[in-house]
Amino acid sequence: MIFVVGAPRSGTSLTMGLLEACGANLGNVGGLNQIHAVRDKLTAPYLRKAGVDPIAQHPLMDPADWYDVPDWRGQVLDVVGEATAVKVVPAVTFWPLWAKHFPDAKYVFVYRDPQKVAESCARTAFMKAHGEDVYLWRAYADYYHGCCAQMSQHTDMRTVMSQDVLKGDYESLFSVIDWAGLNWDKQAVKAVIRPDRWHG
Repeated sequence: MIFVVGAPRSGTSLTMGLLEACGANLGNVGGLNQIHAVRDKLTAPYLRKAGVDPIAQHPLMDPADWYDVPDWRGQVLDVVGEATAVKVVPAVTFWPLWAKHFPDAKYVFVYRDPQKVAESCARTAFMKAHGEDVYLWRAYADYYHGCCAQMSQHTDMRTVMSQDVLKGDYESLFSVIDWAGLNWDKQAVKAVIRPDRWHG
């Protein structure tokens, strides 16, 4: 199983499309290349029970405050079905749960410059927690990156540099595709990166 994580607006949707282009099964995805049932049945209820924002914008969960769900692995697998790559962006806010129940998974951290993440959040309609305040969104991006850094010390994680990929530098992506056991397809990758859809 491959789980894709990173800050919102960092290129996780793009990365999911690139994994699919190289052979990953994304399952029953909706908008933003995510399985909405993962959000609606798993991550949002978990965060809501913890007393924080169920969509992981504000307030945010301290990963140290995670609580166990004994059948978490079974719940996740029931929801994702046959998918082999799943986008779980809020997962890093309670990463110890994922590390415990999916120690054998591969985690892909999508990195984008945190200032660019902040600027994108400030101009994206569904990122509502801090409005157009780039300063607060920057702290938000730094928080997500910090969670991913913690998670990387306890899981099998590799990084995709989304801004590099958009510029035609596929080194980090190729490395992840190889590590994940997928099949590199440069033409399919290039077809996913459409200038009218993705922004560098």
